[in-house]
Amino acid sequence: MPGRYTVVVSPLADAELQRMIERYPLDPDTRSRLRERLAVLERFPFVGRDLPQGKWEGHQLLFGPFAWMASVYRVENSVVRVVTIEDCRRAGAASGA
Repeated sequence: MPGRYTVVVSPLADAELQRMIERYPLDPDTRSRLRERLAVLERFPFVGRDLPQGKWEGHQLLFGPFAWMASVYRVENSVVRVVTIEDCRRAGAASGA
């Protein structure tokens, strides 16, 4: 296991984040707050909750920077790929339940 991982946010996840910023009155620093939250994955990529089998099998869930916001990611070699960012208050959102 390498000492540092690279965190990559997919274009889809970035677009979902932008929609949330526009839909909700989020702070102007939301993107930087998310980057800070995701930075933990550079050293501890398996810190998130494993998602159940099915659509999200092999993915993990990391909450933050807001309690209702979750990043769904997958670790591939030394890269952490954030595939979606979700509002967990919505029905159908990925969850560790």
